[in-house]
Amino acid sequence: MTPMSRPAQSRAGALALAAWLLAFSAATPAEEPGSAAPPVQSTPRLAVVDMEEAMRGSQAGRGLLAELETLVKQKREAMAAMDQEARDIRAQAVELAKAGDERQLADLQRKFNDKTSDMRRFKDEANQDIGRKRVEVLSAFNRLVMPLIQTLGREQGMTMVFRKDESGLLYSDAGADLTRQVIQRLDAAR
Repeated sequence: MTPMSRPAQSRAGALALAAWLLAFSAATPAEEPGSAAPPVQSTPRLAVVDMEEAMRGSQAGRGLLAELETLVKQKREAMAAMDQEARDIRAQAVELAKAGDERQLADLQRKFNDKTSDMRRFKDEANQDIGRKRVEVLSAFNRLVMPLIQTLGREQGMTMVFRKDESGLLYSDAGADLTRQVIQRLDAAR
């Protein structure tokens, strides 16, 4: 069995959801006398939340994003400083080459090679640090927003609430988008 591509997975997921919705809306519950089964809605009510917009639009989300941006800025500045050091070494090497000082030129070449290795290692570590921080920020935002989304969904009688950006959604009516309300509640909770 070959693994499915991301678009194929989204289409497969959307087809499975559509089949479930059809089955859900067509099903009639078997009622037993005296059973207190909860009523089944005849038509599922769906909503979406644009999590990226909720993060950028809310004070809490912007605060978390600022933490990530601070780390990215620090790593870029450190990388720029290392890059400048490497350029300075390279400029010294050019001057020594003009002067014909082979011994010092070889030392500078080793120093330059070490600096470029350090830069590659730093870049890899910085990318890992940024990736970890991104996961930390997204997790913190999810912990803040998920209870609000669940409450909002229940209050509005929603059967399901989807992440707009990850659901494979091709269309949604603006009235089904709870993003603005989520942002308002997040800001009100602060």
